[in-house]
Amino acid sequence: MAKALFIGRSRRLGQGDHVDPTDEVMTIPYMAYAPGIRRGIRIESPARVLYTAPTIARLLDLPPLDSWIGCTPEGIFC
Repeated sequence: MAKALFIGRSRRLGQGDHVDPTDEVMTIPYMAYAPGIRRGIRIESPARVLYTAPTIARLLDLPPLDSWIGCTPEGIFC
């Protein structure tokens, strides 16, 4: 189990609410720090809000829920 966990995400200024789930609104700056996550990598594909729950679940050795449509970003785990 992770001893420390940080998942940072931020809405960009001027993007509006998450009421309209467009790519412009749902693509976010994304940072993750925890044991088992590779250091110093850059996610080249657009990061999505939907990555957060599956990433936390994987860090805690929990299975993702079938209802989740997000996934863990490729290549962030050791």
